[in-house]
Amino acid sequence: MTRSDIKAELERHHRHFLERLREIPDSEFTVEIAEDKWTPAQQLDHIRRSAGGFNVGLMMPKTLMRFFFGTADGSSRSYDQLVSDYQKVLDEGGTATAKYLPASVNLNQRQQLCTELEKITDNLTTRLMKLRDEDMDRYRLPHPLLGKISLREMFYFTIYHVQHHERQLDHKSAS
Repeated sequence: MTRSDIKAELERHHRHFLERLREIPDSEFTVEIAEDKWTPAQQLDHIRRSAGGFNVGLMMPKTLMRFFFGTADGSSRSYDQLVSDYQKVLDEGGTATAKYLPASVNLNQRQQLCTELEKITDNLTTRLMKLRDEDMDRYRLPHPLLGKISLREMFYFTIYHVQHHERQLDHKSAS
C-alpha cells in the first residue's frame, strides 16, 4: 500500500468506527451485552489508547527509534501477512496489555472520547504523510503482542485493529 492508500484506509475505517459508535443508543453504550466482552464505550477507549500510543511513538525522533528499537532490513510484511500474524497471536491467547486495557467509561465521556480519537487519527495521517517510504520500512516501534514492527506494519495494524473492534460492536448488536 502506498502512503496515500494507508491514509485513506486509516481515515475510512476510523470514521466508520466512530459513526457506528454514534449510532449506538445511550442506553447500550456502557452496557456489557455479551459476558466478558467490552462495552461499546470500552471498545472506543481501547482504540483511542492504542492509536494514541502509536501517535506518541511517531513523535519520537528517528535517531531515538533506531537507538531503542533498532532498524528493520528495509522490508515490511504485507497487510494480509500482518493481519494473519496478529490473528495467530490472538488465537494463541494474546490479549490487550495493561496499558491498553480500557477504563470504566461513562456516558458523559462519549463525545470527548470520540473527539479525541478523531484528533489522534488526524495526527496519525499527518505524520504518515511526512514519512518517506523507506523510513516506514526501516524504523520500528514496539507492539505489545507482535514485538518490534516497522512503522508501515504499525499503520497496517492500526487499520486492521479498528476493524477488528468494530466487528466486536457488530457481535454485540447481533446478541
